[in-house]
Formats: sequence, structure tokens, C-alpha cells
Amino acid sequence: MKADIEDGPAAQARRAERRASLKLLEEHAEGMRSLVDWIFGAGEKWLLTLHEIGESHDDAKQLLKEHNELEAKSREVEAQSRDLVALGRELEREFPKHAAALQQSTERVEQVTRAFRARVARQKEIAQRSVCFYQMLTEVRLLLFPEPFSRGTDLLLESLCTEVKATDISSAEMERNAVEAKVDEMGYFTVISKSSILTV
Repeated sequence: MKADIEDGPAAQARRAERRASLKLLEEHAEGMRSLVDWIFGAGEKWLLTLHEIGESHDDAKQLLKEHNELEAKSREVEAQSRDLVALGRELEREFPKHAAALQQSTERVEQVTRAFRARVARQKEIAQRSVCFYQMLTEVRLLLFPEPFSRGTDLLLESLCTEVKATDISSAEMERNAVEAKVDEMGYFTVISKSSILTV
């Protein structure tokens, strides 16, 4: 008779509720673990692959693009963290016996997520500065060395790197005079460029 009472509908309902509660606690704990594992695993690896400045303007722009993708993912992680923390607070109220453990795990997830987001933001800022640096460098180069100067340096380099085909003294002198003319032209553009900067 006593066994019948213990196995009655009320007892079965309590056991089902307890199992559901334990399942909810387990799912919450698993969600927290998965989030932290992603941050310390895949998230950390991703962040470390972007720990560069970029050797050119194009490299810097590509790194910034990848940082933007990581930042978008870190926002998703932060939203997931907020949801898990909110659920953890509800579970703390619903299961006071587990409140201390829940509070500890939610605080850890908040801390880890916040630190990861801050690192992503700092590294993205460095990537943005790198892009700005290369843009300024390009602007300064164009200001100091306008297109005619740049074309002149290309022609001079081509002259210096091309094998001389002079076979006698007069053709060698012609080659030398052509190179000197190119150097003089570059000097002229340099003087003009610098004087235009001084007048700005």
C-alpha cells in the first residue's frame, strides 16, 4: 500500500519535474562549457591568425576585413553569453540549492566573453590604424612624388637594370647622358614637389 502511495500520480509528477529540472541545469551547463570552449579554442586561434599589421595597403585591408568578420562572430558569442547568463539567473532563483555554482559559472562566462570581445576590439583598432597608415603613406607619396616623378623613377630603374648595349665610347656616352637626363628630371620634380608642399 505504501509503495502504491509513493508511486502515485503526484510522486510521478514530482519525479518528472525533477528530471526536467536536472535536464535544464545540464543543458545550461553544457551551453556554458561550449561557449567557453569556443572562445579558448577556435576563437583564440582565429584571433591569433590575425595578429599582424600587413605588409602593404592591400594586406592591411584584407586583415581589416577578416577582423570585421571576427568581430561579427564575437558579437554573436556575446549575445549567446547574455542569453545563457539570463537563463542562469532564472535558474538560480528556481533552484536555490544550485545558486552558488550557477552564479560562479555565469560570472566566469561573462568575464571570459568580455575579455575576448575587448581583445578583438583592440586588435581590430590596430588593423584600422594600419589601413589608415597605408592610406596616409599613399597620399604623402603622391604629394611628394607626383606621377611624373614616379614614372621617372620607373624609367631610371629600367635604364639602370637593363643591360647596356653600348659597343663603343660614343654609344656609352649617349647611354650615360640619357641616365643623367632622367636623374635631372627627377631632381626637378622633387624641387617642384617640395616647393608646392611649403606653399600649402
